[in-house]
Amino acid sequence: SNYLVWDWQTRYRFNANLVLTGGLKNIFDRDPPFSQRIAGGGNQMGFDARYTDPLGRQAYLVANYKF
Repeated sequence: SNYLVWDWQTRYRFNANLVLTGGLKNIFDRDPPFSQRIAGGGNQMGFDARYTDPLGRQAYLVANYKF
């Protein structure tokens, strides 16, 4: 079956020096497709890490400040 993951990111610039970036990865918390392939590229049994991430939904916030 098809595997589609939705992500969201936004950025807010407070001024010339401070920028905040935040977002969500895998908004709908989709499980990666099962894979039995374990050879080549260091893949683990159960999912292919070259194409997907088994962590599920993730949130992040990054602050950048220029001096």
